[in-house]
Amino acid sequence: RGRDLLNDLVALRRRIARLRRSMVAHRGVYGALTGPDVRQVVDDQDAVEDLTAVSARFDAAIAAVEGSREALIGSFDVYMSRTAQRTNDVMKVLTIATVLLLPGSVIAGLLGMKVVVPLDKDSPYSFWIVIAGVATLAVILLVVARHRRWL
Repeated sequence: RGRDLLNDLVALRRRIARLRRSMVAHRGVYGALTGPDVRQVVDDQDAVEDLTAVSARFDAAIAAVEGSREALIGSFDVYMSRTAQRTNDVMKVLTIATVLLLPGSVIAGLLGMKVVVPLDKDSPYSFWIVIAGVATLAVILLVVARHRRWL
């Protein structure tokens, strides 16, 4: 869905750019229709008014294309901002998960080494003491993150 929207926005941007380029290339021709040279050649006042109206309509069409271009650029900017916000939200969740799980992994790795630890290896309470320590550390990290307004 997001890729389709991006592809549609890019395609519309190209089409509007092509239309704008082709119209701007003819701006001089339509501008000349209201010039003094045409008024010398055309004697009919109604024809001069018609040519002036055609030139005004052309200018209005160019202005409409410019407005569409600006609206499309605004839509593209909004889409990119929303995509960036979603990416930032995902990164925040991944960072929080890493911060919460990494200390426990380090502690488990250290306790798994073949060194003497201050806990009794034969006691069933040692496992729960380590789990409580890891959970307490995770809660402390959450409190610190909330206090610093990271969450």
